[in-house]
Amino acid sequence: MGVARVGPAIVASATKKSPTQGLPSKNHSRRRSKAYIKSNMTATRNDTWHQMLLVSPEGREEVLWVAQVGQNTFRVLSVPVWIYGLSVGSVVEASHQAQSGSPLKFGRLLRESPGGTVRFIVPTGVRASDIYLSRVIPDAKRLGLYIGPATFYNPRLVAVHVHDRRKWWPEVGGYLDGLVQEGVLEQWEVGDPDQYAADHEESTLEKVEPGSSVLVHPLPVDGADGECVS
Repeated sequence: MGVARVGPAIVASATKKSPTQGLPSKNHSRRRSKAYIKSNMTATRNDTWHQMLLVSPEGREEVLWVAQVGQNTFRVLSVPVWIYGLSVGSVVEASHQAQSGSPLKFGRLLRESPGGTVRFIVPTGVRASDIYLSRVIPDAKRLGLYIGPATFYNPRLVAVHVHDRRKWWPEVGGYLDGLVQEGVLEQWEVGDPDQYAADHEESTLEKVEPGSSVLVHPLPVDGADGECVS
């Protein structure tokens, strides 16, 4: 059996609308997102790492970290939580050059990642981080599943990078199906490859975090060279 390469977990944060407010307009959401991003910009590695704003099919905004690899061309560094069809290692194009202090805006996918993304939700009262660390990582090592890094968005949800996108099914997906049958997981979904585009309006992610606004990822901790970034 191979030994799983399990990357570090990254905790992402999100701004949230007040429970007493209605859904914000798209323009209001964009203004708030930009203000939040500007106030939370962090010095990037050699000025080649940037934040990029993407919008999910449900209209959720997510800010990923990307590394510049060419003129207006970037490689994704973060494990997406809401965005479909992208993974760590995807090469994307920005729709415009970023101004100082502002994020890039996603334009189009240029090259698929060699890997993929799966996400799972644990039952109420259980922490996804506990399940990932105490169950999924040991099982991945035993079964030779190459996974990681992972992004923990809230106590019940984790997005996990799969190193070989061809293995999302049946190797990884079959394993997660087994955890659902055991009651360890409530449900799971594949984010990349984007196999079920028609179902996005009923995304499983709606069940764990309704009403969220913009999800801003912290700096990746392993990056392109496997080094820690503080």
